[in-house]
Amino acid sequence: SAFAGYGETYEPQTSISFDGSRLDPVSGEGWEVGTKAEFMEGRVAATLSVFRNERTGIANRDFGKELTTGTQPWFIAGGSEATEGGELEIFYAPVRNYQAVLAYAHFWTAETISNKENANLVGRGLQFTPKDTVSFWNRYTFTTGALKNFTVGGGVRHNGKHEALANLDWFKIINPAWTRVDLMAGYETKLFGRSTSFQLNVENLFDKYYIDGEYTAARPRTIVFRTRLTF
Repeated sequence: SAFAGYGETYEPQTSISFDGSRLDPVSGEGWEVGTKAEFMEGRVAATLSVFRNERTGIANRDFGKELTTGTQPWFIAGGSEATEGGELEIFYAPVRNYQAVLAYAHFWTAETISNKENANLVGRGLQFTPKDTVSFWNRYTFTTGALKNFTVGGGVRHNGKHEALANLDWFKIINPAWTRVDLMAGYETKLFGRSTSFQLNVENLFDKYYIDGEYTAARPRTIVFRTRLTF
């Protein structure tokens, strides 16, 4: 089967210039087209798509006006960003109690296409937007034997290198690529006649250090235990 979608967004900008003037919202539009397919009576499913998104009206600091007037802050709207890329997702379930998902995304365009304050930034990559991301997750639930109702799973996520500071044209800060591993184990049973589940997650198993988001170090190895009782 084939699919297509189109959407528009509006994002408020809360920055206020020195004279009290407010900025119009950032407007965005995007489209996606793709195809879905199933094989082996639904045990394998795949989705392949391509997309484009564009955001316009992005405000940037007007450093020229700030230097001229000796006041700050001043902002100038009119900046634009665009992303184009493709995504592939494959779902595999050879038996009912095992599932695996592999996902890959690639941006062939992820850059500034307009900047009224500094034209030198046109063509620069977007902050925290790696060209390539890959993730794999799988889980298995035991349905017989001593381990019946136990579930184990694990996954890997890889982010390619990307720019960490894209609003200066005289130097670049590049975040290196990183790969992290997560694990989980769970058990479902009944307590007092109520459905109860226990789940243990280990995030960032190998305690990798990397930058996740805007200059924020990712959490170190983290162990989380959850219990849920359904009434």
